[in-house]
Amino acid sequence: MIYLKKLRVLIVMLMLFLLTTGCKAKYEGEAKFDFRNANWGMSKSKVSKSEETEYVFGSDDILLYQVVEDGDIKDIYYYFEDDKLVSVDVLYKMSDKTTAKVVNDMIDSYMKTRERFIELYGPPVSDEYKFWLDPDPDFINDADILNIYYGRLMYKQEWDTERTYISLTFSYKNTLVEYTCSAKSNQ
Repeated sequence: MIYLKKLRVLIVMLMLFLLTTGCKAKYEGEAKFDFRNANWGMSKSKVSKSEETEYVFGSDDILLYQVVEDGDIKDIYYYFEDDKLVSVDVLYKMSDKTTAKVVNDMIDSYMKTRERFIELYGPPVSDEYKFWLDPDPDFINDADILNIYYGRLMYKQEWDTERTYISLTFSYKNTLVEYTCSAKSNQ
């Protein structure tokens, strides 16, 4: 029982850390960054110099970095067009055996992140954040945790700022939690 409480606290803390460090504009001194330590339009070499995590892969139009913390993996994908940064995806995956309780805790984390993004970026594009993947009327009135756990429902929220389009998504399928933050240049 104590192990589950500790695991829950670790997961919630890790999620909040990952989302606050990877999914918001970052300020250092007077320099403003569009995403992490990068601005839209930066070259691959400048992004590579600014990224502090482990380099995994690179091609003409993609750089992939990875952070492994407490056995959990966060992949950071940088996408380029004509050697200019145009979008970034941060993908958090938890592939260990996931219980409904862990999924529920992560839903709570998603909701807190959603509220934090509303504070940072203002109102989302749409107030709707629940999207039915399998809108069977027999299940619509069930608790969200059940519908997410069985792959019938996902959460998604979007923001559209002056420089950046941001998407925050949470889903669960085949024992895999997917928690994604995507940012794309509006330039």
